[in-house]
Amino acid sequence: MKTRVDTLLIVAAALLCAQGLAACKSKVGDGCKSNTDCSPDGDRICDPSQPGGYCTIPDCQPDTCPEGATCVQFWDGAHARTWCMKRCSGNGGCRGGYYCAAGTSEVALIVDSDPGESGFCIEKPPGETQDAGEEEQQEEPAPESLDETGDPGEEG
Repeated sequence: MKTRVDTLLIVAAALLCAQGLAACKSKVGDGCKSNTDCSPDGDRICDPSQPGGYCTIPDCQPDTCPEGATCVQFWDGAHARTWCMKRCSGNGGCRGGYYCAAGTSEVALIVDSDPGESGFCIEKPPGETQDAGEEEQQEEPAPESLDETGDPGEEG
């Protein structure tokens, strides 16, 4: 006969397994708050300096990032560092607050041997609110006021 303690242990073990499986589903580029949100094994870290956090792998080598990610070298003057970043193409594939940057720019370069036409998801520049691929919506001018005859009224 099972005791209450046995039942509680089974429930606790099931909850831990469920949490572990959920953490395994995080991919490079997913949002996070801590490293364990990205990987329970410690093979990915959370960069909390990015909006909503960013699951990544630091110090990657060309062609070593997991599926759906690409190795990108960023530099700031004399310093360079590589990070696995979420791969994207064109105007899609990035979550809110991010856009698909070209494979090469003034501060970054995809270092994989065959990046093709892919880019990588990176934080939108400050002040940019429009998602890539969206056309700016312009308001239609308000119709002129009409008098009872249907003619434009006089401004007063």
